[in-house]
Amino acid sequence: MLDAKTDTLVKRFSETRRRHPFSSESRTLTEAIDHERHLLADVRDLGFVFDTSDLRRRRCARGSRTS
Repeated sequence: MLDAKTDTLVKRFSETRRRHPFSSESRTLTEAIDHERHLLADVRDLGFVFDTSDLRRRRCARGSRTS
């Protein structure tokens, strides 16, 4: 959620026909997503991003070696 694009999230909610917990008569889905991002901003700052691309390269290199 924190890294997904708003249009991707809107599409997902539309496809599942599920109502976003923060959407209401006075708050659109896009506004609800923005509100949730705002509420979770401090939590996001506590996390970190782990780049797995290096691990994939290593795994591919190992798999291509001949014994």
